[in-house]
Amino acid sequence: MSNPQPISMSFVLCAGQAEIEFKEGRKSARGRMFPCRAGRLAENRHALTHAINRTLMLFMIAVALMSATAGVVLAQGYPSRPVRVVVGFAPGGPTDVLARAVAPKLGELLGQSIIVGNRPGASGNIGAEIVAKAAADGHTLLFGDVTFIANISLFKSLPFNPRTDFLPVGYAGSTPQVLVVPPNLEPKSASEFVAWVKARPGKVSYGTAGSGSPPHLAAELFKQAHGLDIQAVHYKGTGAAFPDLLSGRLQMMIMSSSASKPNIDAGRLRAPAISGAKRSPGLPNVPTFAEAGTPLDLDRGAWWGLYTPGQTPREIVVKLNDALTRALAQADVRDRLAALQIEMSPMTQDDYRKFVQTETSKWAQVIQRAKITVD
Repeated sequence: MSNPQPISMSFVLCAGQAEIEFKEGRKSARGRMFPCRAGRLAENRHALTHAINRTLMLFMIAVALMSATAGVVLAQGYPSRPVRVVVGFAPGGPTDVLARAVAPKLGELLGQSIIVGNRPGASGNIGAEIVAKAAADGHTLLFGDVTFIANISLFKSLPFNPRTDFLPVGYAGSTPQVLVVPPNLEPKSASEFVAWVKARPGKVSYGTAGSGSPPHLAAELFKQAHGLDIQAVHYKGTGAAFPDLLSGRLQMMIMSSSASKPNIDAGRLRAPAISGAKRSPGLPNVPTFAEAGTPLDLDRGAWWGLYTPGQTPREIVVKLNDALTRALAQADVRDRLAALQIEMSPMTQDDYRKFVQTETSKWAQVIQRAKITVD
């Protein structure tokens, strides 16, 4: 595959005319500017202005044509080697499991191996930095969760610019978030729970998987949406919070359905409400937040997506989006993810880009109102 050649510009002033020529490799574009009779160039100000405008127009046309051609050529030969997918979290977590479930099919469709590598640390920022600084050729990708876009507001400074150093490729799936409470807690429905909490300002505690984690952000969204005065208790992961939640020392938590379903099915936890526009197939008896009378802007629950470095040619990004969409449509992939309570809802690259912008703004507001920081 040939790489794009640098664009050069030459200006020729001759006895009778001025010409400008642009070259990229063997391709060139030339335009005549204006008559340039000897000794009269300074007098012809109108002709000079016209020449400058025409020069700029020709230059822009030449750059656009050559850039478009380069993008098409790159996409046609992409990928030319194995593709690396970086996960910013430890092996065995939901982000890692989903990335590894999708990778083989994605590789088949692209015609190259997909190598998933874990670079955990700093809430996913270590892995994100690796991708931000990689070549923008589609051979290094980031598989991230909602934490990636929340980190923009959670951290005072980052070693990359999340808005310009990445391009959203595609939506990879989501898992519902469930409001869970101890089984012996007095209120039975979500609306009763909200009223119960309001009668006890400052006395109700909820668990998180750490400051700024998806359970923390979801609980803060619930708190703000319904005007609750509840206190966060941070743990090192969802599992670490379970003993206190099961015993009743914590009164609530909002967590993924994949993490909560075993305890809900066993009766060790109760689920008054679940995120989503409709009920989850994995927990069909649990009403949505809207059904339960406690609406919440959390229809996508906890979600995941794929990103490339920011200057990746659009043709490669679109090709990746198409391959991701087709990989998620494979029956064996869908069955495996459904068992993990992960739901698919494909988006075009443009739709996913708009979704990321909306989510980034939403969580920024939640974080700012709650004054959450992690560094």
